[in-house]
Amino acid sequence: MNFKLILFLMMAMLVQSYFYISTQSALSAFPFLDGVPITSSSVIESKYLIQWYFPVFFILLYFSGGIKRELVSNGIPFLIRNDRKGTWFIRKLAVIFFMTILFILFQLSVYMVLAEKLPDISVYCWLLLLYFLSIFAAISFQILLDMYIAPQHSLLLTNILIIISILIHTRVANSGIYALAYALLIPQGMGLRNGMVEGDTLLHTNILVSFATTILFIMITLAIAGRKMKKMDIY
Repeated sequence: MNFKLILFLMMAMLVQSYFYISTQSALSAFPFLDGVPITSSSVIESKYLIQWYFPVFFILLYFSGGIKRELVSNGIPFLIRNDRKGTWFIRKLAVIFFMTILFILFQLSVYMVLAEKLPDISVYCWLLLLYFLSIFAAISFQILLDMYIAPQHSLLLTNILIIISILIHTRVANSGIYALAYALLIPQGMGLRNGMVEGDTLLHTNILVSFATTILFIMITLAIAGRKMKKMDIY
């Protein structure tokens, strides 16, 4: 466990909250769940994108290359048969899963402490779950890339694809081809883009479909990563 990176991640979440408050750009008590609004102004979109994405980068950085690095460095004494590799892989995924939950709960607690008046938290429960799934989908995709390319390259590529997906989502919303929005998983975790938060969004997607597509993506991605991991040679 890299405590230095955990500290940087917690600081990033605190910095994010500071910028939301200091720039008065928070549209609700939990702006990280609102995400990036759909707007015709590239300046406004860029501002919200930077604020929203800042802690996400550190979450991805924390998990970058972790499974592959541990497999290569510690695999020889413990991993002899492929079935044991699979058990080890599932155990590591469980750790990543619960660590991601803890990170997001910390992020949520920051805004609960700073909020002048807390809204009905039950309204945000489904949005919080969808936000978690979208972040875990990004982590899962990064794990898959780690199995094929160097961790620094997979981290860079994952970051680029997330940002591009948000920018493309804006074009999709403006074009009226709403069905394509379900293929862009990260924006689907944003309340201002899936219709779960009141705003000027042009999209009001089916939340159950968003949940299903995100979970399916995670399962397929990790299944491919697990199969690739089993075939990796350990020296």
